[in-house]
Amino acid sequence: RYSYFRQFTTKIFSLLHLQNESNTEQSATLEALETLISLNEDSKRKLPENLSVTFIPDTLKKSIILPDGTIDKRAWECFLYIKIRDEIKQGNINAPESKRYSSIKTFNISDEEWTLLSDNFFKRSSFPKDAQDASKYLTKRLDKAYSDYLASESKNNYAKVVNGGWSLGVDEKDNLTKDEKEKLEKMKSWFNKKMRNIKLPELLVQVDNELYFTEPISKFQHNDSNQIKDIFDVLATLMAHGCNIGTYTMPRLMPGITYERICRVTDWQLTEDALRVSLSTIVNAISKLDVTTYWGTGKYSSSDAHLKEFKQKVAQQTYQPHFGGFAIAFYTFVADNYAPFHCKPFECSEGEAPHALDGHLYNESDLELEEHFTDTRAAATVLFGVFEWYGKKYSPRIKGIQHHKIYNIDSKKNYGSLAPLLKHKGATIKMQLIEKYWDQMGQFYASIEQGKITASTALRRLLSLSKKNEFFKANLLLGRILKTEHILQHMSDPEYRRKKHQGLLKGEEIHQLARDINYAHRGKISARTDKALIVCCNSLTIILATIIYWQAKELNRLINSEEFKQMDFNLKLMAHISPVGWDNVVLYGEYIIKME
Repeated sequence: RYSYFRQFTTKIFSLLHLQNESNTEQSATLEALETLISLNEDSKRKLPENLSVTFIPDTLKKSIILPDGTIDKRAWECFLYIKIRDEIKQGNINAPESKRYSSIKTFNISDEEWTLLSDNFFKRSSFPKDAQDASKYLTKRLDKAYSDYLASESKNNYAKVVNGGWSLGVDEKDNLTKDEKEKLEKMKSWFNKKMRNIKLPELLVQVDNELYFTEPISKFQHNDSNQIKDIFDVLATLMAHGCNIGTYTMPRLMPGITYERICRVTDWQLTEDALRVSLSTIVNAISKLDVTTYWGTGKYSSSDAHLKEFKQKVAQQTYQPHFGGFAIAFYTFVADNYAPFHCKPFECSEGEAPHALDGHLYNESDLELEEHFTDTRAAATVLFGVFEWYGKKYSPRIKGIQHHKIYNIDSKKNYGSLAPLLKHKGATIKMQLIEKYWDQMGQFYASIEQGKITASTALRRLLSLSKKNEFFKANLLLGRILKTEHILQHMSDPEYRRKKHQGLLKGEEIHQLARDINYAHRGKISARTDKALIVCCNSLTIILATIIYWQAKELNRLINSEEFKQMDFNLKLMAHISPVGWDNVVLYGEYIIKME
Protein backbone atom coordinates (compact mmCIF):
# COMPACT_ATOMS: atom_id res chain seq x y z
CA ARG A 1 0.00 0.00 0.00
CA TYR A 2 3.05 2.27 0.07
CA SER A 3 2.48 3.76 -3.38
CA TYR A 4 -1.16 4.48 -2.50
CA PHE A 5 -0.25 6.39 0.66
CA ARG A 6 2.42 8.37 -1.18
CA GLN A 7 -0.34 10.04 -3.23
CA PHE A 8 -1.46 11.90 -0.10
CA THR A 9 1.41 12.08 2.38
CA THR A 10 3.57 14.33 0.22
CA LYS A 11 0.84 17.01 0.48
CA ILE A 12 -0.66 16.33 3.92
CA PHE A 13 2.45 16.50 6.10
CA SER A 14 3.52 19.88 4.72
CA LEU A 15 0.07 21.31 5.65
CA LEU A 16 -0.49 19.81 9.12
CA HIS A 17 2.13 21.90 11.01
CA LEU A 18 2.51 19.21 13.67
CA GLN A 19 4.12 20.32 16.95
CA ASN A 20 5.71 18.62 19.93
CA GLU A 21 3.55 18.76 23.06
CA SER A 22 6.61 19.25 25.28
CA ASN A 23 8.44 22.57 24.89
CA THR A 24 11.60 21.30 26.59
CA GLU A 25 12.23 18.03 24.76
CA GLN A 26 12.96 17.46 21.08
CA SER A 27 10.76 14.87 19.34
CA ALA A 28 12.68 12.25 17.34
CA THR A 29 9.48 11.56 15.38
CA LEU A 30 9.14 15.19 14.29
CA GLU A 31 12.85 15.30 13.33
CA ALA A 32 12.30 12.30 11.07
CA LEU A 33 9.15 13.97 9.66
CA GLU A 34 11.11 17.14 8.82
CA THR A 35 13.63 14.98 6.96
CA LEU A 36 10.81 13.33 4.98
CA ILE A 37 9.20 16.70 4.11
CA SER A 38 12.58 18.03 2.96
CA LEU A 39 13.11 14.97 0.72
CA ASN A 40 9.62 15.40 -0.78
CA GLU A 41 10.16 19.12 -1.50
CA ASP A 42 13.51 18.44 -3.19
CA SER A 43 12.09 15.41 -5.06
CA LYS A 44 14.81 13.19 -3.64
CA ARG A 45 14.32 9.45 -3.20
CA LYS A 46 17.51 8.45 -1.45
CA LEU A 47 17.65 8.76 2.34
CA PRO A 48 20.56 10.74 3.87
CA GLU A 49 23.38 8.79 5.51
CA ASN A 50 22.96 10.39 8.93
CA LEU A 51 19.24 9.58 9.11
CA SER A 52 17.80 9.28 12.63
CA VAL A 53 16.23 5.94 13.60
CA THR A 54 15.89 6.66 17.34
CA PHE A 55 12.08 6.79 17.08
CA ILE A 56 12.03 3.15 15.92
CA PRO A 57 11.88 0.49 18.69
CA ASP A 58 14.73 -2.05 18.76
CA THR A 59 12.37 -4.93 17.96
CA LEU A 60 11.53 -3.38 14.57
CA LYS A 61 14.95 -2.09 13.57
CA LYS A 62 15.80 -5.52 12.11
CA SER A 63 12.95 -5.11 9.63
CA ILE A 64 13.96 -1.57 8.65
CA ILE A 65 17.78 -1.71 8.65
CA LEU A 66 19.02 -4.08 5.95
CA PRO A 67 21.96 -6.54 6.49
CA ASP A 68 24.38 -4.22 4.62
CA GLY A 69 23.57 -1.38 7.10
CA THR A 70 21.40 0.66 4.72
CA ILE A 71 17.80 1.61 5.54
CA ASP A 72 14.78 0.29 3.65
CA LYS A 73 13.11 3.59 2.69
CA ARG A 74 9.64 2.14 2.27
CA ALA A 75 9.71 0.35 5.63
CA TRP A 76 11.18 3.43 7.38
CA GLU A 77 8.56 5.74 5.88
CA CYS A 78 5.63 3.41 6.58
CA PHE A 79 6.65 3.05 10.22
CA LEU A 80 6.94 6.86 10.44
CA TYR A 81 3.29 7.14 9.30
CA ILE A 82 2.20 4.74 12.05
CA LYS A 83 4.36 6.48 14.65
CA ILE A 84 2.91 9.91 13.81
CA ARG A 85 -0.64 8.56 14.02
CA ASP A 86 0.02 6.93 17.42
CA GLU A 87 1.75 9.97 18.92
CA ILE A 88 -1.07 12.28 17.82
CA LYS A 89 -3.60 9.95 19.48
CA GLN A 90 -1.41 9.77 22.59
CA GLY A 91 -1.16 13.57 22.79
CA ASN A 92 2.63 13.70 22.46
CA ILE A 93 2.27 15.47 19.10
CA ASN A 94 -0.52 17.96 18.41
CA ALA A 95 -2.09 19.52 15.33
CA PRO A 96 -2.80 23.20 16.15
CA GLU A 97 -5.57 23.58 13.53
CA SER A 98 -7.43 20.50 14.78
CA LYS A 99 -10.29 20.68 17.30
CA ARG A 100 -9.81 17.15 18.58
CA TYR A 101 -6.02 16.83 18.39
CA SER A 102 -4.86 20.32 19.33
CA SER A 103 -2.60 20.73 22.36
CA ILE A 104 -4.24 20.29 25.74
CA LYS A 105 -2.44 23.50 26.73
CA THR A 106 -4.91 25.45 24.58
CA PHE A 107 -7.40 24.85 27.40
CA ASN A 108 -5.16 26.72 29.87
CA ILE A 109 -5.44 30.31 31.01
CA SER A 110 -2.43 32.50 30.16
CA ASP A 111 0.77 32.20 32.18
CA GLU A 112 0.36 35.79 33.41
CA GLU A 113 -3.18 35.08 34.64
CA TRP A 114 -2.02 31.84 36.28
CA THR A 115 0.73 33.72 38.15
CA LEU A 116 -1.89 36.04 39.64
CA LEU A 117 -4.36 33.25 40.52
CA SER A 118 -2.02 30.46 41.64
CA ASP A 119 -1.68 31.46 45.32
CA ASN A 120 -5.44 31.62 45.91
CA PHE A 121 -6.07 28.48 43.87
CA PHE A 122 -3.65 26.38 45.93
CA LYS A 123 -5.13 27.77 49.16
CA ARG A 124 -8.55 26.47 48.11
CA SER A 125 -7.18 23.11 46.97
CA SER A 126 -5.92 20.27 49.14
CA PHE A 127 -2.36 20.59 47.84
CA PRO A 128 0.73 22.75 48.58
CA LYS A 129 1.96 25.07 45.82
CA ASP A 130 5.59 23.98 45.64
CA ALA A 131 6.20 20.70 43.78
CA GLN A 132 8.81 19.52 46.32
CA ASP A 133 6.40 20.21 49.20
CA ALA A 134 3.66 18.38 47.28
CA SER A 135 5.87 15.30 46.98
CA LYS A 136 6.51 15.28 50.74
CA TYR A 137 2.82 15.93 51.45
CA LEU A 138 1.65 13.02 49.28
CA THR A 139 4.30 10.67 50.74
CA LYS A 140 3.24 11.55 54.27
CA ARG A 141 -0.44 11.23 53.42
CA LEU A 142 -0.04 7.79 51.82
CA ASP A 143 2.14 6.56 54.69
CA LYS A 144 -0.60 7.60 57.12
CA ALA A 145 -3.20 5.65 55.12
CA TYR A 146 -1.06 2.50 55.38
CA SER A 147 -0.40 3.09 59.09
CA ASP A 148 -4.12 3.58 59.80
CA TYR A 149 -4.99 0.35 58.04
CA LEU A 150 -2.29 -1.66 59.85
CA ALA A 151 -3.31 -0.15 63.21
CA SER A 152 -6.92 -1.31 62.76
CA GLU A 153 -6.01 -4.67 61.20
CA SER A 154 -6.46 -6.74 64.37
CA LYS A 155 -10.10 -5.59 64.70
CA ASN A 156 -10.84 -5.76 60.97
CA ASN A 157 -13.22 -8.65 60.18
CA TYR A 158 -14.06 -7.41 56.70
CA ALA A 159 -10.75 -7.47 54.77
CA LYS A 160 -7.66 -9.66 55.19
CA VAL A 161 -4.66 -10.34 52.95
CA VAL A 162 -4.57 -14.08 52.17
CA ASN A 163 -2.15 -15.76 49.72
CA GLY A 164 -1.06 -12.45 48.26
CA GLY A 165 -4.55 -11.07 47.64
CA TRP A 166 -7.51 -9.51 49.41
CA SER A 167 -10.04 -11.79 51.05
CA LEU A 168 -13.27 -9.92 51.77
CA GLY A 169 -16.01 -10.78 54.20
CA VAL A 170 -19.53 -9.39 54.46
CA ASP A 171 -20.41 -6.20 56.29
CA GLU A 172 -22.70 -6.51 59.25
CA LYS A 173 -26.07 -5.08 58.33
CA ASP A 174 -27.21 -2.02 60.19
CA ASN A 175 -30.33 -3.84 61.30
CA LEU A 176 -32.89 -2.29 63.59
CA THR A 177 -34.15 -4.26 66.55
CA LYS A 178 -37.55 -5.88 66.33
CA ASP A 179 -39.02 -3.17 68.54
CA GLU A 180 -37.49 -0.39 66.41
CA LYS A 181 -38.82 -1.98 63.22
CA GLU A 182 -42.33 -2.07 64.66
CA LYS A 183 -42.07 1.57 65.73
CA LEU A 184 -40.75 2.56 62.31
CA GLU A 185 -43.62 0.83 60.50
CA LYS A 186 -46.09 2.43 62.88
CA MET A 187 -44.55 5.85 62.21
CA LYS A 188 -44.65 5.33 58.42
CA SER A 189 -48.29 4.24 58.61
CA TRP A 190 -49.16 7.32 60.68
CA PHE A 191 -47.39 9.64 58.24
CA ASN A 192 -49.15 7.98 55.30
CA LYS A 193 -52.55 8.71 56.82
CA LYS A 194 -51.74 12.30 57.78
CA MET A 195 -49.92 13.56 54.69
CA ARG A 196 -52.18 15.70 52.52
CA ASN A 197 -53.08 14.50 49.03
CA ILE A 198 -52.28 16.94 46.25
CA LYS A 199 -52.22 17.00 42.46
CA LEU A 200 -49.01 17.92 40.67
CA PRO A 201 -50.23 21.25 39.16
CA GLU A 202 -51.51 22.42 42.54
CA LEU A 203 -48.25 21.34 44.20
CA LEU A 204 -46.21 23.41 41.76
CA VAL A 205 -48.43 26.44 42.33
CA GLN A 206 -48.19 26.22 46.11
CA VAL A 207 -44.40 25.76 46.09
CA ASP A 208 -44.02 28.69 43.67
CA ASN A 209 -46.26 30.90 45.83
CA GLU A 210 -43.85 30.23 48.67
CA LEU A 211 -40.43 30.13 46.94
CA TYR A 212 -41.00 32.07 43.66
CA PHE A 213 -38.85 29.52 41.82
CA THR A 214 -40.38 30.60 38.48
CA GLU A 215 -39.05 34.15 38.88
CA PRO A 216 -35.73 33.52 37.03
CA ILE A 217 -37.71 31.97 34.15
CA SER A 218 -40.67 34.38 33.97
CA LYS A 219 -40.67 37.69 32.08
CA PHE A 220 -42.92 39.73 34.36
CA GLN A 221 -45.04 42.47 32.84
CA HIS A 222 -46.11 45.69 34.53
CA ASN A 223 -49.57 44.60 35.69
CA ASP A 224 -50.47 41.69 37.94
CA SER A 225 -52.76 39.92 35.48
CA ASN A 226 -49.95 39.49 32.95
CA GLN A 227 -47.57 38.40 35.71
CA ILE A 228 -49.96 35.65 36.83
CA LYS A 229 -50.51 34.54 33.24
CA ASP A 230 -46.74 34.36 32.71
CA ILE A 231 -46.28 32.12 35.77
CA PHE A 232 -49.14 29.94 34.54
CA ASP A 233 -47.44 29.56 31.15
CA VAL A 234 -44.07 28.70 32.72
CA LEU A 235 -45.57 26.01 35.00
CA ALA A 236 -47.51 24.48 32.09
CA THR A 237 -44.35 24.42 29.95
CA LEU A 238 -42.28 22.84 32.74
CA MET A 239 -44.86 20.04 33.04
CA ALA A 240 -45.01 19.61 29.25
CA HIS A 241 -41.25 18.90 29.15
CA GLY A 242 -40.71 17.38 32.61
CA CYS A 243 -43.60 14.90 32.35
CA ASN A 244 -42.69 14.21 28.69
CA ILE A 245 -46.24 15.12 27.60
CA GLY A 246 -44.90 17.34 24.83
CA THR A 247 -45.61 20.81 23.51
CA TYR A 248 -48.35 19.58 21.15
CA THR A 249 -50.35 17.44 23.60
CA MET A 250 -50.15 19.74 26.65
CA PRO A 251 -52.44 22.49 25.26
CA ARG A 252 -55.10 19.83 24.59
CA LEU A 253 -54.87 18.64 28.22
CA MET A 254 -54.72 22.03 29.92
CA PRO A 255 -57.18 24.84 29.22
CA GLY A 256 -55.71 28.35 28.99
CA ILE A 257 -52.44 27.63 27.13
CA THR A 258 -51.70 27.37 23.43
CA TYR A 259 -49.08 25.45 21.48
CA GLU A 260 -47.58 28.73 20.23
CA ARG A 261 -47.23 30.06 23.78
CA ILE A 262 -45.51 26.88 25.04
CA CYS A 263 -43.06 27.04 22.13
CA ARG A 264 -42.33 30.71 22.86
CA VAL A 265 -41.68 30.07 26.56
CA THR A 266 -39.45 27.10 25.63
CA ASP A 267 -37.41 29.04 23.09
CA TRP A 268 -36.98 32.33 24.92
CA GLN A 269 -37.42 31.75 28.66
CA LEU A 270 -36.24 28.22 29.48
CA THR A 271 -32.55 29.02 29.14
CA GLU A 272 -29.97 26.81 30.83
CA ASP A 273 -28.88 29.58 33.21
CA ALA A 274 -32.46 30.45 34.20
CA LEU A 275 -33.32 26.80 34.86
CA ARG A 276 -30.17 26.38 36.94
CA VAL A 277 -31.00 29.41 39.13
CA SER A 278 -34.60 28.22 39.50
CA LEU A 279 -33.43 24.80 40.69
CA SER A 280 -31.01 26.36 43.20
CA THR A 281 -33.89 28.28 44.80
CA ILE A 282 -35.68 25.03 45.60
CA VAL A 283 -32.47 23.25 46.71
CA ASN A 284 -31.66 26.05 49.17
CA ALA A 285 -35.19 25.85 50.57
CA ILE A 286 -34.90 22.06 51.05
CA SER A 287 -31.64 22.54 52.97
CA LYS A 288 -33.28 25.01 55.36
CA LEU A 289 -35.99 22.57 56.49
CA ASP A 290 -35.25 21.08 59.92
CA VAL A 291 -36.36 17.59 58.91
CA THR A 292 -33.61 17.27 56.27
CA THR A 293 -30.92 17.26 58.99
CA TYR A 294 -32.06 13.70 59.82
CA TRP A 295 -31.10 12.62 56.28
CA GLY A 296 -27.85 14.54 55.82
CA THR A 297 -25.90 17.72 56.36
CA GLY A 298 -25.69 18.75 52.70
CA LYS A 299 -21.92 18.17 52.65
CA TYR A 300 -22.04 14.85 50.78
CA SER A 301 -23.37 14.18 47.31
CA SER A 302 -23.71 11.43 44.75
CA SER A 303 -24.27 11.30 41.01
CA ASP A 304 -25.57 8.63 38.69
CA ALA A 305 -27.07 8.41 35.21
CA HIS A 306 -30.42 6.91 34.38
CA LEU A 307 -31.08 5.98 30.77
CA LYS A 308 -34.06 7.15 28.74
CA GLU A 309 -35.20 5.60 25.47
CA PHE A 310 -34.10 7.86 22.61
CA LYS A 311 -34.91 6.81 19.05
CA GLN A 312 -34.47 10.16 17.30
CA LYS A 313 -32.10 9.86 14.35
CA VAL A 314 -29.71 12.61 15.43
CA ALA A 315 -25.99 12.87 16.19
CA GLN A 316 -26.52 12.21 19.93
CA GLN A 317 -28.19 8.85 19.29
CA THR A 318 -26.09 5.92 20.53
CA TYR A 319 -26.92 2.28 21.18
CA GLN A 320 -26.66 0.99 24.74
CA PRO A 321 -26.40 -2.85 24.92
CA HIS A 322 -27.30 -3.04 28.63
CA PHE A 323 -30.40 -0.94 27.99
CA GLY A 324 -31.27 -2.97 24.91
CA GLY A 325 -31.83 -0.03 22.58
CA PHE A 326 -30.97 3.54 21.67
CA ALA A 327 -30.78 5.73 24.76
CA ILE A 328 -29.75 9.09 26.17
CA ALA A 329 -28.33 9.49 29.70
CA PHE A 330 -29.78 11.98 32.21
CA TYR A 331 -27.06 12.54 34.81
CA THR A 332 -28.40 13.73 38.19
CA PHE A 333 -26.49 15.04 41.22
CA VAL A 334 -28.15 14.55 44.63
CA ALA A 335 -27.06 15.87 48.03
CA ASP A 336 -27.32 13.65 51.10
CA ASN A 337 -30.39 15.65 52.23
CA TYR A 338 -32.21 14.46 49.07
CA ALA A 339 -31.82 17.79 47.22
CA PRO A 340 -31.22 17.22 43.45
CA PHE A 341 -28.89 20.17 42.81
CA HIS A 342 -27.70 19.64 39.20
CA CYS A 343 -28.45 17.61 36.08
CA LYS A 344 -27.29 17.28 32.49
CA PRO A 345 -27.93 15.03 29.47
CA PHE A 346 -25.17 13.32 27.49
CA GLU A 347 -24.67 10.42 25.09
CA CYS A 348 -24.95 7.12 26.94
CA SER A 349 -21.88 5.66 25.19
CA GLU A 350 -19.69 8.50 26.40
CA GLY A 351 -19.01 7.33 29.96
CA GLU A 352 -19.81 9.14 33.22
CA ALA A 353 -16.28 10.02 34.39
CA PRO A 354 -15.84 13.29 32.41
CA HIS A 355 -19.13 14.65 33.83
CA ALA A 356 -18.67 13.81 37.52
CA LEU A 357 -17.17 17.22 38.35
CA ASP A 358 -19.80 19.35 36.60
CA GLY A 359 -22.30 19.28 39.44
CA HIS A 360 -19.79 20.69 41.90
CA LEU A 361 -18.56 23.51 39.68
CA TYR A 362 -21.76 24.58 37.93
CA ASN A 363 -24.58 24.34 40.46
CA GLU A 364 -25.91 27.65 41.83
CA SER A 365 -27.01 26.40 45.26
CA ASP A 366 -25.58 27.26 48.69
CA LEU A 367 -24.57 23.65 49.41
CA GLU A 368 -21.06 23.35 50.85
CA LEU A 369 -20.16 19.99 49.34
CA GLU A 370 -17.07 18.16 50.62
CA GLU A 371 -17.29 14.57 49.36
CA HIS A 372 -18.75 12.95 46.26
CA PHE A 373 -19.90 9.36 45.63
CA THR A 374 -20.34 7.57 42.31
CA ASP A 375 -20.61 3.97 41.20
CA THR A 376 -18.00 2.00 39.22
CA ARG A 377 -18.92 3.46 35.82
CA ALA A 378 -17.54 6.88 36.77
CA ALA A 379 -14.61 5.65 38.86
CA ALA A 380 -11.69 6.70 36.63
CA THR A 381 -8.38 6.73 38.53
CA VAL A 382 -7.63 10.29 37.38
CA LEU A 383 -10.77 11.60 39.15
CA PHE A 384 -9.29 10.90 42.59
CA GLY A 385 -6.76 13.63 41.92
CA VAL A 386 -9.16 15.91 40.02
CA PHE A 387 -11.53 16.37 42.99
CA GLU A 388 -8.62 17.00 45.37
CA TRP A 389 -7.51 19.96 43.23
CA TYR A 390 -10.79 21.63 44.24
CA GLY A 391 -10.52 20.68 47.92
CA LYS A 392 -13.08 17.85 47.70
CA LYS A 393 -12.88 14.11 48.24
CA TYR A 394 -13.87 11.54 45.64
CA SER A 395 -15.24 8.28 47.09
CA PRO A 396 -16.65 5.90 44.46
CA ARG A 397 -18.18 2.53 45.25
CA ILE A 398 -16.03 0.25 43.07
CA LYS A 399 -17.25 -3.18 42.05
CA GLY A 400 -14.54 -5.82 42.58
CA ILE A 401 -12.37 -3.38 44.52
CA GLN A 402 -10.30 -6.30 45.86
CA HIS A 403 -8.86 -6.80 42.35
CA HIS A 404 -7.59 -3.21 42.05
CA LYS A 405 -3.88 -2.58 42.64
CA ILE A 406 -2.47 -0.47 45.44
CA TYR A 407 0.75 1.59 45.28
CA ASN A 408 3.38 3.06 47.55
CA ILE A 409 5.92 5.90 47.38
CA ASP A 410 8.41 4.93 50.10
CA SER A 411 9.70 1.47 49.13
CA LYS A 412 11.74 1.18 52.37
CA LYS A 413 8.73 1.39 54.68
CA ASN A 414 7.54 -1.80 56.39
CA TYR A 415 4.09 -2.56 54.99
CA GLY A 416 3.47 -5.64 57.13
CA SER A 417 0.71 -7.89 55.83
CA LEU A 418 0.16 -5.58 52.83
CA ALA A 419 3.65 -6.22 51.42
CA PRO A 420 2.49 -9.08 49.09
CA LEU A 421 0.10 -6.63 47.39
CA LEU A 422 3.03 -4.34 46.49
CA LYS A 423 5.04 -6.81 44.42
CA HIS A 424 3.48 -5.99 41.06
CA LYS A 425 5.32 -4.04 38.38
CA GLY A 426 5.22 -0.30 39.01
CA ALA A 427 4.03 -0.65 42.62
CA THR A 428 6.43 2.08 43.75
CA ILE A 429 5.44 5.45 42.33
CA LYS A 430 8.31 7.70 41.29
CA MET A 431 7.48 11.30 42.06
CA GLN A 432 9.70 12.95 39.40
CA LEU A 433 6.92 13.10 36.81
CA ILE A 434 4.37 14.54 39.28
CA GLU A 435 6.91 17.17 40.38
CA LYS A 436 7.72 18.04 36.77
CA TYR A 437 4.08 18.69 35.80
CA TRP A 438 2.80 19.92 39.19
CA ASP A 439 2.50 23.56 38.19
CA GLN A 440 1.03 22.68 34.78
CA MET A 441 -1.60 20.48 36.46
CA GLY A 442 -2.54 23.37 38.75
CA GLN A 443 -2.84 25.70 35.76
CA PHE A 444 -5.01 23.18 33.90
CA TYR A 445 -7.50 22.75 36.76
CA ALA A 446 -7.52 26.48 37.56
CA SER A 447 -8.46 27.07 33.91
CA ILE A 448 -11.51 24.83 34.37
CA GLU A 449 -12.46 26.71 37.54
CA GLN A 450 -12.09 30.07 35.76
CA GLY A 451 -14.38 28.95 32.92
CA LYS A 452 -11.77 28.88 30.14
CA ILE A 453 -13.14 25.42 29.30
CA THR A 454 -15.96 23.34 30.77
CA ALA A 455 -15.00 20.52 33.11
CA SER A 456 -16.57 17.74 31.00
CA THR A 457 -14.82 18.93 27.80
CA ALA A 458 -11.42 19.24 29.49
CA LEU A 459 -11.67 15.90 31.30
CA ARG A 460 -12.88 14.14 28.15
CA ARG A 461 -9.75 15.40 26.38
CA LEU A 462 -7.51 14.44 29.32
CA LEU A 463 -8.96 10.93 29.59
CA SER A 464 -8.51 10.38 25.86
CA LEU A 465 -4.72 10.76 26.14
CA SER A 466 -2.50 7.69 26.20
CA LYS A 467 -0.49 6.50 29.22
CA LYS A 468 2.57 7.34 27.16
CA ASN A 469 1.65 11.04 27.36
CA GLU A 470 3.64 12.48 30.27
CA PHE A 471 1.01 15.02 31.38
CA PHE A 472 -1.66 12.33 31.52
CA LYS A 473 0.73 9.95 33.29
CA ALA A 474 1.45 12.59 35.95
CA ASN A 475 -2.32 12.92 36.56
CA LEU A 476 -2.65 9.12 36.58
CA LEU A 477 0.13 8.66 39.15
CA LEU A 478 -1.45 11.29 41.40
CA GLY A 479 -4.77 9.48 41.04
CA ARG A 480 -3.14 6.15 41.94
CA ILE A 481 -1.76 7.60 45.19
CA LEU A 482 -5.18 8.91 46.26
CA LYS A 483 -6.99 5.79 45.01
CA THR A 484 -4.68 3.67 47.19
CA GLU A 485 -5.68 5.84 50.16
CA HIS A 486 -9.32 5.29 49.24
CA ILE A 487 -8.94 1.50 48.95
CA LEU A 488 -7.19 1.23 52.31
CA GLN A 489 -9.88 3.31 54.00
CA HIS A 490 -12.60 1.27 52.31
CA MET A 491 -11.05 -1.98 53.57
CA SER A 492 -10.68 -0.79 57.17
CA ASP A 493 -13.58 1.61 57.85
CA PRO A 494 -17.11 0.14 57.91
CA GLU A 495 -18.67 3.58 58.42
CA TYR A 496 -16.97 4.80 55.23
CA ARG A 497 -18.42 1.87 53.27
CA ARG A 498 -21.88 2.42 54.73
CA LYS A 499 -21.80 6.15 53.94
CA LYS A 500 -20.98 5.51 50.25
CA HIS A 501 -23.71 2.90 49.98
CA GLN A 502 -26.36 5.12 51.56
CA GLY A 503 -25.38 8.09 49.38
CA LEU A 504 -25.82 6.09 46.18
CA LEU A 505 -29.14 4.59 47.36
CA LYS A 506 -30.57 8.11 47.62
CA GLY A 507 -29.68 8.67 43.98
CA GLU A 508 -31.49 5.44 43.03
CA GLU A 509 -34.62 6.62 44.88
CA ILE A 510 -34.50 9.89 42.95
CA HIS A 511 -34.26 7.96 39.67
CA GLN A 512 -37.36 5.94 40.51
CA LEU A 513 -39.34 9.11 41.21
CA ALA A 514 -38.00 10.61 37.96
CA ARG A 515 -39.32 7.62 36.00
CA ASP A 516 -42.76 8.10 37.57
CA ILE A 517 -42.82 11.81 36.69
CA ASN A 518 -41.43 11.42 33.15
CA TYR A 519 -44.12 8.88 32.30
CA ALA A 520 -45.71 10.07 29.03
CA HIS A 521 -44.89 8.27 25.76
CA ARG A 522 -43.63 5.40 27.95
CA GLY A 523 -40.66 7.58 28.97
CA LYS A 524 -39.38 7.81 25.38
CA ILE A 525 -37.57 11.11 24.81
CA SER A 526 -38.68 12.93 21.65
CA ALA A 527 -36.39 15.99 21.91
CA ARG A 528 -33.94 16.30 19.03
CA THR A 529 -31.57 19.21 19.66
CA ASP A 530 -29.05 19.75 22.47
CA LYS A 531 -31.11 22.63 23.86
CA ALA A 532 -34.32 20.58 23.81
CA LEU A 533 -32.59 17.77 25.74
CA ILE A 534 -31.26 20.26 28.32
CA VAL A 535 -34.75 21.75 28.76
CA CYS A 536 -36.30 18.29 29.18
CA CYS A 537 -33.67 17.17 31.70
CA ASN A 538 -33.78 20.38 33.77
CA SER A 539 -37.58 20.62 33.75
CA LEU A 540 -37.76 17.08 35.11
CA THR A 541 -35.24 17.89 37.86
CA ILE A 542 -37.10 21.06 38.88
CA ILE A 543 -40.34 19.08 39.25
CA LEU A 544 -38.40 16.44 41.22
CA ALA A 545 -37.06 19.11 43.56
CA THR A 546 -40.50 20.69 44.12
CA ILE A 547 -42.02 17.32 45.05
CA ILE A 548 -39.16 16.56 47.46
CA TYR A 549 -39.53 20.04 49.01
CA TRP A 550 -43.29 19.55 49.39
CA GLN A 551 -42.94 16.10 50.95
CA ALA A 552 -40.13 17.21 53.27
CA LYS A 553 -42.23 20.18 54.36
CA GLU A 554 -45.18 17.88 55.01
CA LEU A 555 -43.02 15.59 57.15
CA ASN A 556 -41.64 18.65 58.94
CA ARG A 557 -45.18 19.88 59.68
CA LEU A 558 -46.23 16.51 61.03
CA ILE A 559 -43.25 15.94 63.36
CA ASN A 560 -43.82 19.40 64.88
CA SER A 561 -47.51 18.75 65.50
CA GLU A 562 -48.94 18.10 68.96
CA GLU A 563 -50.40 14.78 67.82
CA PHE A 564 -46.94 13.51 66.82
CA LYS A 565 -45.52 14.42 70.23
CA GLN A 566 -48.35 12.56 71.94
CA MET A 567 -47.64 9.45 69.84
CA ASP A 568 -44.22 9.13 71.51
CA PHE A 569 -42.36 8.33 68.27
CA ASN A 570 -38.56 8.10 68.25
CA LEU A 571 -37.19 10.97 66.12
CA LYS A 572 -33.94 9.06 65.48
CA LEU A 573 -35.96 6.75 63.21
CA MET A 574 -36.53 9.71 60.84
CA ALA A 575 -33.15 8.82 59.28
CA HIS A 576 -34.89 5.71 57.86
CA ILE A 577 -37.78 7.71 56.35
CA SER A 578 -37.46 9.29 52.92
CA PRO A 579 -39.31 12.19 51.25
CA VAL A 580 -39.42 10.02 48.10
CA GLY A 581 -41.91 7.23 47.49
CA TRP A 582 -45.11 8.49 49.14
CA ASP A 583 -48.26 8.15 47.05
CA ASN A 584 -50.03 11.31 48.25
CA VAL A 585 -48.85 13.29 45.19
CA VAL A 586 -51.08 12.56 42.18
CA LEU A 587 -48.87 12.75 39.07
CA TYR A 588 -51.42 11.68 36.44
CA GLY A 589 -54.89 12.73 35.34
CA GLU A 590 -56.19 16.21 34.60
CA TYR A 591 -53.79 19.13 34.41
CA ILE A 592 -55.62 22.16 35.74
CA ILE A 593 -53.95 25.26 37.19
CA LYS A 594 -56.33 27.60 39.01
CA MET A 595 -55.40 31.19 38.18
CA GLU A 596 -56.65 32.47 41.53
